[in-house]
Amino acid sequence: MKNQPSNFKSMTTLFQIPLIFFLLIFFGVANANTFAQGNTPSREAKKLYEEYCASCHSGGFKGWMTSAPEIGEIDEWKSFFDKGIEEMTHNVFTGEKKHEIKGECEDCSKEEIQATIEYIMLVTQ
Repeated sequence: MKNQPSNFKSMTTLFQIPLIFFLLIFFGVANANTFAQGNTPSREAKKLYEEYCASCHSGGFKGWMTSAPEIGEIDEWKSFFDKGIEEMTHNVFTGEKKHEIKGECEDCSKEEIQATIEYIMLVTQ
């Protein structure tokens, strides 16, 4: 193996760091918005709650019509919480137990649905 110039290794490292960062963003492991806005999963869950869940779970007319438990009302949620996060996620994701499929969030993943339910549980308890 030939001897490489002494600055070759440091130059290689200089090019590797931006390349790795670019690949992470390109392949979706990192999201530029996450770095720029400081988003956390709980903020995303809160945003999803406000956009898709609040119309039924904030005590308004639609919630009254559907008998949806209101966020923050532990007594209304107790029977749901007792079933566990997995069953609650399944019911919302598939539209079982009088719930809209995916809470009407057509492009929400199962993980996003679960994170939103966890947000509701956190705010309610």
